[in-house]
Amino acid sequence: MISTHWRTPHTPAESDLWRLDVLARQAADLIERSQTEEALRKSEARLRQIIDNAREYAIITLDRDGRITSWNDGASRLLGYAEDEIVGQPGEIFFTPEDRDAGVSAEEMRKARERGRATNERWHMRKDGSRF
Repeated sequence: MISTHWRTPHTPAESDLWRLDVLARQAADLIERSQTEEALRKSEARLRQIIDNAREYAIITLDRDGRITSWNDGASRLLGYAEDEIVGQPGEIFFTPEDRDAGVSAEEMRKARERGRATNERWHMRKDGSRF
């Protein structure tokens, strides 16, 4: 709601009312956008806190090209790579040489593209070369 005040009693012209209506709609849109952005920021902060505190699980995201885009503390603990050295690397780095040769990494990426995610149970490789 916009309240207008004039020095003397006044009936605004139709064009003035139209302009006020446009301004009111723009203000409402900006307020709604600001509230939505704030809710998104809070939601992202909660999600980041959950992911960062999942120390027993490696939570890793990859882009459509198979490059690592995010990495939690659990992934560092389980796989041995620091976040700054692994982000940007190909996700197939965790696959055993046999699985890479057999095309398992490519198949998993294909499934992830189709479904939005891919889960697996297989041997993984740590930075030190050990398997888990």
